[in-house]
Amino acid sequence: MISLSIIIVNWNTCELLKDCLASIRENLKSASEIEVIVVDNASADGSALMVQNDFPEVTLIANADNVGFVQANNQAARIARGRYLLLLNSDTKLLDGGALDVVDYLDSNPGVGIVTGRMLYEDRSFQSSYFRFPTIASGIIAHTFRRVFTFKQPFHRYFNYADLSPDETHEVDWACGAYLYLRRDVLDEGRVFNEALFMYYEDTLLCKRSWKLGLKVIYLPKAPIVHYHNKSAKQILAKAALYSFQSSVIYYEYTYGKKAVSFYRFIVHSMWRVFGAVFSLIPGKKFQDKSVFFRYLVREDR
Repeated sequence: MISLSIIIVNWNTCELLKDCLASIRENLKSASEIEVIVVDNASADGSALMVQNDFPEVTLIANADNVGFVQANNQAARIARGRYLLLLNSDTKLLDGGALDVVDYLDSNPGVGIVTGRMLYEDRSFQSSYFRFPTIASGIIAHTFRRVFTFKQPFHRYFNYADLSPDETHEVDWACGAYLYLRRDVLDEGRVFNEALFMYYEDTLLCKRSWKLGLKVIYLPKAPIVHYHNKSAKQILAKAALYSFQSSVIYYEYTYGKKAVSFYRFIVHSMWRVFGAVFSLIPGKKFQDKSVFFRYLVREDR
């Protein structure tokens, strides 16, 4: 019987994916109750062929088009046989066999719907994988000022649970989709994520659903992975910003309703227009690029 189905969605990260799969093979090679499913979103770097040749034990879904992170995860969930699912980014690497410990934890804690483990940067420093739920105000800042400035304020510490020790187990609002263990009870008619989303906020909405079902979201200080962070998204920075905002609209409508979302979109669009106009008046390529960026967001978000 399959206990855990590891689902990895890939887009043009062939070498990282290879390292990720190698780390699974190395650390979980004796675990016959684990299966690995890779969904390749029409990569142009030979990712699908690499999986076929180097990892024949992996189930591969090779999409002809890039269907997005959300739909690709749902594709894999439909064929997954595990009692639990592990959503794992292609830009990650397992450091030990702790995934089996998380399976044992879920078996022993039926009131838990979602678990994330210890996530590290490449230099092995701690990388937070858990956060408080966003608000309308934090969303406005994230999609306007944070697109210009990299400043950090006290509210960032609040939303990032800076007061929690990464060496202890905690209940958290939501956890990063780069590294999530799921109980099947959290799925919505067999789907992991809401397919109205293309990418971003899918993990936030998933955890919101888990809590509404009465199932906790837990951080465990075990089963460490390295996360190289946003390697796919960095290939499409402007589109990534657009997808992030559009997904936030869906999340806020689910959470706060249509009136609040109308206000949210109006404020963000207004600030995009102001930024686009102001930066166009400042000499220098950096500012002109910012102007083009914000004008792109206004034009494309219809």
